Formats: sequence, C-alpha cells, structure tokens
Amino acid sequence: MKLDLDQKIILKEKASQLPTRPGIYFFLDKARQIIYIGKARDLKERVKSYFQPTSDPKIKHILQEAIDLDYLVTDTEKEAAFLENNFVRRFQPKFNLRLKDDKSFPLIKINLSEDFPSITLTRRVENDGARYFGPFHPTHQARRTIELIAKYFHLRTCSGPLPQGRKRPCLEYELGLCSAPCTKFITRENYWENVENALLFLEGKTQLLLPLLEKKMQEAAEALEFELAARWRDLIKVVKSLQQKPKTSLPSFDSADIIGWAQAGLKTALFAFFLRRGKVIESTSMVTETSSAEDKESTLLALLQSLYASREEIPAKIYLPWPVKNKVPFETYFREKKKKQVKLIFPRQEKFKGLLRLANLNAASELEKKALLPDPLSSLQEVLHLPSLPRRIEAFDISNTGGGESVGSLVVFEEGQPLKSAYRRFNIRSVAGPNDIASLKEVLHRHYSRLIREKRALPDLILVDGGWGQLQAALTVLQQLQLERLPVIALAKRKETIYSLQFPQGLNLDPTSPALKLLQWLRDEAHRFALALHRQRRQKQSFSSFLDGLPGIGPRRKHLLRQNFPDLTSLRQADFQTLAKLIGPSATRNLLDHLKTSPKENKID
Repeated sequence: MKLDLDQKIILKEKASQLPTRPGIYFFLDKARQIIYIGKARDLKERVKSYFQPTSDPKIKHILQEAIDLDYLVTDTEKEAAFLENNFVRRFQPKFNLRLKDDKSFPLIKINLSEDFPSITLTRRVENDGARYFGPFHPTHQARRTIELIAKYFHLRTCSGPLPQGRKRPCLEYELGLCSAPCTKFITRENYWENVENALLFLEGKTQLLLPLLEKKMQEAAEALEFELAARWRDLIKVVKSLQQKPKTSLPSFDSADIIGWAQAGLKTALFAFFLRRGKVIESTSMVTETSSAEDKESTLLALLQSLYASREEIPAKIYLPWPVKNKVPFETYFREKKKKQVKLIFPRQEKFKGLLRLANLNAASELEKKALLPDPLSSLQEVLHLPSLPRRIEAFDISNTGGGESVGSLVVFEEGQPLKSAYRRFNIRSVAGPNDIASLKEVLHRHYSRLIREKRALPDLILVDGGWGQLQAALTVLQQLQLERLPVIALAKRKETIYSLQFPQGLNLDPTSPALKLLQWLRDEAHRFALALHRQRRQKQSFSSFLDGLPGIGPRRKHLLRQNFPDLTSLRQADFQTLAKLIGPSATRNLLDHLKTSPKENKID
C-alpha cells in the first residue's frame, strides 16, 4: 500500500508541472502501455483534478494502475479533441469507453461528380472525386453549416442521383432551402455558380467573403429586414468559426511524417507526428545533447536515423522543420532504408504549416520536460558511483517453469529509452534443470564473447535480475572474459534492493527516485521479453507432445501444422479438406480421431 501512495505522490508532482495550455494527456501503466487518454483546455488543472477526493470508480482504477503520465500540447481545445479522437482509436486504452468505434468526426461532402452536386454529412473520406470539408466538432456545427449552405446557396441536400421526372418541387424548395434542380427551376450553369460560391465559403476565404456578408447584414438591418439580417449574422458566425481549422486532422488521403525541432543550449529535441490517410495516428519524441561543433543538419540527420532505425513503415513524404541545404545524405539514407525515393519537404501549404508548428511546439515542450524532471541517467550515475553516464544499459533475465524450457533475454536502453532493434533472446543450451545462476552465466558468456569477437561497443552498465547470487555469477563471467571494468549491478524484486561491488550489503533507493524507476523499467522489460519467448517455446512443445506418436505425422507435418494453427482450438475448427491439403487424407483421419478423444480444454498456452 505504501508503494501505491508513493506512486500517487510522484504522479501528483508530475501533474503540478504540466503546462497551463490545451492538449491531451496520457496515463501509462507499469508496462508503459497507455491506459487512458483525455483532453483538456488547461492540462495542469485538468490532470491535478484526478488527485482530488472522489467517488468516481473510473478515476480510482486509473490511479491504481497508472505509474506515469505524459502529454501533448495544442493551440486550442478543439485541436485537442481531434487528437484525442485519433489517438484513442489508434491505441484503444482500456479506460476510454468512448471513441473506440470506427465513427469519426463529421465532414461535409460536396459530390462534384454529379451534374447538380449535393451537399451531405459524412464520417468517411472516399477517393471519389468529391470535396470534403472539416472535420467539425461538435457535430451540430456540421449540420448547421449544411443548413446555412442550403439556405444561402440553395444547394440540394438529398443524397444520391437527382430525382427524374418530378413535376413539383419538394418541401425544401418551399422553405427556401433548395433551388429545385430536379424540376429544372434552375439551370445547370446557375446551379454550378452557387456551387462555386459555396466552395469559396467552405474553403474559408474569409478576407473576401466576410466584408461582403457584413455589408449585406448592414443593408438588411437598415431596410428593417431584421430576419434577413439575422440570417446573414448567423452565416458570418459560421464563417468565423471555420477560420479555426484544426491542425491535427486533414480531410484527404495524405500520409506523411511531420518532424518538429527545438533547441536550448546543447540540448536538441525532435518531435514527430505520423499522419496516415489524413489523420495523426501516433507521435514520438527524442532528446539528445550535442557538441557545439555539430551543425543543425548533421544533428537532424542523426536523429532521423535513430527515429527510423526500428520503424518499418516510412511514408513517401517527410516534412522537415526547415529547408535543408544539402538533401543528398538524407535522401541516400531513406532510399537505402525504404528502397525507393522519399520526398523531403519544407511545408508551404497552410495545412502542413499548422501541423509543423504544432510539432515544433511539442519539441519545445519535450525540452521543458527534461528541464523540469530529474535526469534518470545522471541520477543513476550519482547513486551508483559510476565512472561515466550510463548512456547504454544492457539488462538480462532468465525465465523457466520448474527448469523446463529455460530462456534468457537481453534488453538494451540507450539514453534512457528502449532500443528494441538490439533486444536478443537466448535458448539455454548447457543447463539441465532449474538453475537460474548457471543459465545466466551461459547467456552472459555467449553475448559478451560475441561482442569481443565482433569488436562491438560494450555497455556503460549491466543489470541482472536477482540478488547477490546473480551478481556474483555476472562478475565471474566478466572476469573470465577480462571485462572486470564493466559496471554491473543486480536488482532484487522483493525489496527493490540494488547489489553491486560498492554495495555488497545492498542499496535501497527512495521509491520516488528516477534512478530506481529506470532500473525497474529495465528489469520489467527484460522479464516481459524473456516470458514472451518462454511461452512461445512452451506452445511449440505442447503442440509437439500432443502430436507425438500419431501415425503419419512426423517432424515435417508437425511443422506444417504449427505454422498454420496457433492452438488446438483452431485445429479443432479446421475441416477435413483444409487439413488433407496440408498433411494428406490418411494423416488427417488419424488427427481428427485423436482430437475427438482428447480433452477439449487441452490447448496450447
């Protein structure tokens, strides 16, 4: 219970350091998974409110599971709403009950492929030649805009092809909301003139439009036509609201990455929005410290290489924070990475300028976060008396069940963040039975022998999961390999005690220590990574043992079945023809007979 209280104090302290501006906030659990996303007009006040006394069970559950929080800033609350919508749909946090379905914010559609284009409300963008405007928030603003377009520009609001053979117009015409093209009360030429004017209105070309509308409103008021003046007033309000276009969502098929940038002294922050099919679906950031001799373009290239090192998807366009003078090294890197050309663009279109400004704003916010929060690497160096900053840390864990299927894992953190491309898993070869110490020695010896052979960089710190025994095992292996100079520590889970040569009796840090939080993250990540392989091997073993001894099913057919069926449940659901194509009719009959007589709860975990 004390740990929960300490964690709540840490979160409350972080909340008090948030900026007082609009944005979205994230609560994260111990696995660094997002469990809740919210929006706010004032981030600081909104998140602080979570720590007030409450009877709301949802808030209580969020705080019970959350160990960290993060945020993104926006210019307006409306932009925060769009980002919240996109991110909730992308990450599906467990405590967000709304916004998880495939409904999106509404858009206005004018179908230009029709002879007499209609104006309708939609929630999906299609590649059909129509013009889309929005998105709108709240929804009633979109409906009100359609009403005003119908009232002032007399476009039809019925969907589908124009009704043929009508002799009388519908009620919409009688109410002054349509020009009745279905009864030929308006020519195609005049109707398209109305369409062009409506497009100008929706495009937000307000510098030309607003003075004309204000003049019409004034003239109507002077002529005592107050109802007409009120209509023009309403239209002016809508035009002004359309001036506040959200920068976080685009009604188009654009897919691009938007790169933001900020510098403060020798620290540089890069922030990226990942835009897919017109929506921001993800973001990430990184902060680095550079020497005064490094120029901006070299630093940007190095950061982009780090950003895309482990990303499989790279869009055809990347928007950079400034016009790069020498594009050759950038283009060469992306051509080799993506195997085709990537356009590197400094945005000049207003829609992308807005997103770039927001990315730059969040890059600056990342620098502020680093300035406010203690640096865990510096803290780690200080408390462990390390000779240098632990920029690269390698952590090891062993996982087994009663000694069966023992596996080892290695996770790597650089600059305090996971470097997943460097993660490794090890099948234990030389140890029989439940012997974590011997298994750890094998993994360490294999890994560091390889680093020595390949003359690769060694870590600044080694972390092993366990206590004094695991530390002694690691020190023995490093001594054998003449790597005694490498700092190594062990972290025991029961009381979160740190063991090292400097602290043979153990060191217990304050639960709020950023150094301890980083070590716990490393240890938990190594454990998670080892457990995933352990389960995978158990699954294969369970499948193999179930199929052992079946006539006609040897190693090759076992392999085919494992490739096509993840568990026995899916195997039971397969029909005779599917299985026969895979392993032959005779073996299939034997397998189906065996499945019928085996317990149905028997499945591969």
